[in-house]
Amino acid sequence: MAAQDKRARRARTLLFNKDNGLYLPKKWSSEVDGLEEATAHEVIHTFAYHLAVTTRLRATRPSNQTEGRKTLCDIKYQILNNEFEY
Repeated sequence: MAAQDKRARRARTLLFNKDNGLYLPKKWSSEVDGLEEATAHEVIHTFAYHLAVTTRLRATRPSNQTEGRKTLCDIKYQILNNEFEY
């Protein structure tokens, strides 16, 4: 989730900060060992992406940290495998 992007404001209020954050290759042409399938950072931070993350986090009960952390881990896995739909 973008730390400064205003489109991410709502999702950031739902985050469990120590589980937020993910290293992504900067560009599609970047070659990073172990991240061959990862979505490139240059294209991911769109309105649709922020909406998808917010929707997923809102579906998590805010009082359930375990569920919220699992949701973030699932999103990370999907992004790293270029499977996150937004």
